[in-house]
Amino acid sequence: MKLEIKNLGLKDYNIDMNIYDGEKIGIFARDNNIVANLLELIAGINKNNNSIFLNKVDVFDNEEFFLNRVYFDFKNKYLTTLRVNKIESALKDYNLEFDKEKFVQICKELNIRGETDITYKYEFTNTGNSFVNLALLCSLQKDNIIINNPLANINLKSDYNYFVNKLASSEFDNVILGIDKLLPFKGKLNRILFLSDFNESIIMHNNDNFIVFDKDIDKYFLIKDKVYKGNKIIALNNYTKEELKQWQKQKVNYEIISIYEIEKYLGEIWKS
Repeated sequence: MKLEIKNLGLKDYNIDMNIYDGEKIGIFARDNNIVANLLELIAGINKNNNSIFLNKVDVFDNEEFFLNRVYFDFKNKYLTTLRVNKIESALKDYNLEFDKEKFVQICKELNIRGETDITYKYEFTNTGNSFVNLALLCSLQKDNIIINNPLANINLKSDYNYFVNKLASSEFDNVILGIDKLLPFKGKLNRILFLSDFNESIIMHNNDNFIVFDKDIDKYFLIKDKVYKGNKIIALNNYTKEELKQWQKQKVNYEIISIYEIEKYLGEIWKS
């Protein structure tokens, strides 16, 4: 699959990006609504003004694309039962193949029944809902997955690791994630599209870095290539060694960080 995003206007952003076979891509913004809108455009759910293509064909209403991709938002509820025969029957109405054995295996590994109140119907906790969404996703046998909020309501490190390893695994060809928590994905993604506080769309590779400054420094110094401003100012680390030495001479505090480590410097980030 080669997915092309060409001159896509989204709110105040202009996005150009190609996504190639085998890539695991993250999308990160402070406004979750923008991420959701972008993912729905990429998934072909909404019209994209002729800006997103699979193999040169618009993804909107593209049957080839629909047959090979699945879109989930893990904050949403898709299942109200764990009974595999009922799930399989319902999915047949949508021409979706369902691997019952894989679903049951993941349910057991995550102990989904421990996050479920079973009366006359199944009531999942918020965490249990994310668990069952992951089990369903992995059981649909789709090569290309588009997931918003992949770590919604996940709190334990062991569960983070389980979700990340499943979502970034080789069993999927292309993976596009609307990232709700960056750090658990460290080292697992090929690239991340950052939608900045300054209306820039910035593509960063797995081993790229940001540079972090005190939040008031731009009152006194010119900071180039700013990306986010929260508890700190986060900028692209495009500074040479000589420029960094000048910062040190001027007693400017800075820290060079992984692209996955920015959330602790932003404070409360999500708007939804």
